[in-house]
Amino acid sequence: MKTLIFCLVALGLSLGITTVNAGSRLSPGEVEDKIAEAINHHADEDGWANLTKVGEYLDNNDVKVGRLSKFAKKYKDLVEVKVDDSRMPPVTLVKLKATDNDEGN
Repeated sequence: MKTLIFCLVALGLSLGITTVNAGSRLSPGEVEDKIAEAINHHADEDGWANLTKVGEYLDNNDVKVGRLSKFAKKYKDLVEVKVDDSRMPPVTLVKLKATDNDEGN
């Protein structure tokens, strides 16, 4: 039984399923709020945050995101993604996309 539970959890994490506290699920709005909180916490003056640090922040706040690259693609409507190739190894950065309210529309 423990092996089956472990396999199901591992499968969920590899698919980028977001969970909190060993299996309870967040609503999509709650997930987006947590993502925004994590990015804002680590953002530089231009709004860009290291994806690894964002993932660590979410993990430390009981939000499990699985593979960060899949996670960033899943929320492509919420975040912009870029790779800083000037660093070795290259660093993936994320930034919250501007909303209509942010632009004054």
